[in-house]
Amino acid sequence: MFSWYNTTKRIESLYQFSKGIINGKNGTELIKKYQEAIDHLVPEDMIAVFDHLVLDNIPNELPRSRANEVSKQNYLLIRSRASGN
Repeated sequence: MFSWYNTTKRIESLYQFSKGIINGKNGTELIKKYQEAIDHLVPEDMIAVFDHLVLDNIPNELPRSRANEVSKQNYLLIRSRASGN
């Protein structure tokens, strides 16, 4: 694996996680696959991930329900990290 101090790789993993959610992949499997990145995320990571999605024009291609799902998932990840869970 790689050092979680490497913000770029952590953000890329979280980006891939978000793209998986967007594409309707199994959320449980995605969480297992990207658990280490999720465990080490900071709120700023999710802002960077969203910026990456915008640069890839992904939010404009999403149906509203998928966009809401991704936003909710990201919120829950940030909230769980903020509370120390």
